[in-house]
Amino acid sequence: MEKMLIVIDNEVVEVEEINDNGFDGFLIECDNGCEYHVFDNHEAAGDAAADYWREMAENDPEEFRCIMGDENLIKWALGQYAGPGNEQTDSLEGWFELTADYPEEQWASYDGHEIEGTQFNKHFERETGFNRNDIVLYRCN
Repeated sequence: MEKMLIVIDNEVVEVEEINDNGFDGFLIECDNGCEYHVFDNHEAAGDAAADYWREMAENDPEEFRCIMGDENLIKWALGQYAGPGNEQTDSLEGWFELTADYPEEQWASYDGHEIEGTQFNKHFERETGFNRNDIVLYRCN
C-alpha cells in the first residue's frame, strides 16, 4: 500500500490514519505523534469553523447556550455588541461570520496556530480530494 506523505514545517511525515472530521476537512494522525485537522485552505477551514458553531446552535442549543452565555445571547437578540473573545459583533450571525476569520481558534487546540503544509504525494490527494499542493493544518494534540 502506498504511503500518504505530507510536508509539515519542512519535515516529511507519514499519515498513519485519516478520518473525515464532518466539516469538509480531515483529522489525521501522523508518525510524528501529532494529530491535525487538515483543510484545503484557510477559507475552507474558516467556513468549517462557522458551520461547526451553527450546527451546535441548531442541534445542541443547551450546550451552545452554556458556551456563549446568556448575557451574550440576550445582547445579540437586542442588536447590541457582545461576544466571547476580543472582538464583538451585534448579532449571532455576525459572530458566526467572525469565527470564519479565525479558524485556528476552533481547530488548533494544541497551540492556536495555522500551519502551512504541502501534499507530498498523490495518495494523500486521492484520499482527501484536495486538488492543490498547499494545505493548512491545525495541531489538536
